Amino acid sequence: MGWWLVNADTLAGSRFVLSPLSETFASLVLLEYRFAAHPGEEAWLRDHLPAYRWKLAADPAYGALVRTGVTKGWIADFLTPAPLAGETFEDGIARVRGTSAAQARADLVVALRGRPLPALLDRDDLPQLAAELLTFVWTETVRPYWDRRQRILEADVVARTALVGQGGWAAVLDSLRPGRTRWLGENRLQVNLQEYPPREISGAELLFVPVTAQRSGWVAWEDGRRYAVVYSCSGVLAEGSGAATVPDGLGALLGRSRALVLVLLQSPLSTSQLVAVTGQALGSVGRHLRVLLDAGLVERRRAGKTVLYSRTAAGEVLVTAVRDGSGRRTSIRFMTTSENTSSSSDSSGSSVLDVEIGALKGGSADLGQYRGKAVLVVNVASKCGLTPQYTALEKLQEQYAAQGFTVLGVPCNQFYGQEPGSAEEIAEFCSATYGVTFPLTEKIEVNGDGRHALYERLVGFTDAEGHSGDIRWNFEKFLIGKDGSVVGRFSPQTEPDSAEVVAAVEGALV
Repeated sequence: MGWWLVNADTLAGSRFVLSPLSETFASLVLLEYRFAAHPGEEAWLRDHLPAYRWKLAADPAYGALVRTGVTKGWIADFLTPAPLAGETFEDGIARVRGTSAAQARADLVVALRGRPLPALLDRDDLPQLAAELLTFVWTETVRPYWDRRQRILEADVVARTALVGQGGWAAVLDSLRPGRTRWLGENRLQVNLQEYPPREISGAELLFVPVTAQRSGWVAWEDGRRYAVVYSCSGVLAEGSGAATVPDGLGALLGRSRALVLVLLQSPLSTSQLVAVTGQALGSVGRHLRVLLDAGLVERRRAGKTVLYSRTAAGEVLVTAVRDGSGRRTSIRFMTTSENTSSSSDSSGSSVLDVEIGALKGGSADLGQYRGKAVLVVNVASKCGLTPQYTALEKLQEQYAAQGFTVLGVPCNQFYGQEPGSAEEIAEFCSATYGVTFPLTEKIEVNGDGRHALYERLVGFTDAEGHSGDIRWNFEKFLIGKDGSVVGRFSPQTEPDSAEVVAAVEGALV
């Protein structure tokens, strides 16, 4: 792992800054590698990929620059200068353009790790080439949304700053890039998982820079004077109101706009954050909060100069347990088999576990071995913004395996090509990056004409939000009970260690 040595004064003097150039670079990487983490990013890609591809087709050197300068584990330094507080996009891009040709070439050579520089990039205007492409991305794909993105990023900074007061810097650092960035103690800050030599940065300026792209993050530095950790802002903020689904019953009870505010308060948020996420006017959000406060469904507390709102125990009960039209009590994301009108068996009465599917490394996965056990089936991908869910999936596996439970990972490459690797590459990634011990099947298709028989029997199950049919994204989850029937379905964004999934697993094990 790579880590920096940071003394107490440097950490105390660190701060959060916004960087239009960093936001643009993160968007460039998203356009090039299409690692959409949620439907909002998928829609953005649909809108802007055609123009980006046209730009690259006009001069193949643009594509060669991105693919050479952005490699696994390294980014050419001149493409991502450490931001300056208050810097505009024009200020940042001027620093990129001002890089010497020799320095730009040397940075690319480092990124290539011994491989030769492509002929297309054997030129003296590499900084200008980079500046042109970044300016295109800013102008066409970022600037039209910058006002809203800026509010989202500012809201993230407010929440992180409040967290410093609650749990200290260690809590903040651990939350920036879970699994990658964390406070190791003894003045050591882990910044990535790469085996790079440690850096002594005490006395330098340390910056934390949020971007909205959900599969982003890197470190940058400049002459030993300034160091930056760029991280993806809070998912609920980046995804906006689309990240939360309002159950129909709750919407009918409170009104959908007010219910959305209550649903979003699963984590403490300020009024300005709620405005950024929901798109509602400040006055409307304020009125909703007042009603929810008076009803005892939310509470507020001060963190420094910021007032944060969160759900009370009563609010939790209302959100996590709703009543449908017949008065039956159901979990928001979990239904029992008797409540679900779909079937996990075909007309012959055979169960999900009767399906034949191969194992990742060859041979049969032999689903029959799981009869009498609870199984959480998850379509997985290695290059998705939700890929860190592997950590929580492995945690579930470790906690409940002895009680007759297993996670079953099903690699799928149908969502923007986010599982492109071979079986060997997938297995190595899962083992080396997340320590995965649960079984993985062969790579299959979960939607469309090529949908595997396993998912033919799964997708008919309706979740508590009313969704059935096609898989929405990577990491959608199905819980199979001991009798081989489907007893729960959970959205891709539902964390595997969330209360609702854990409760469902424990219920299936009874």
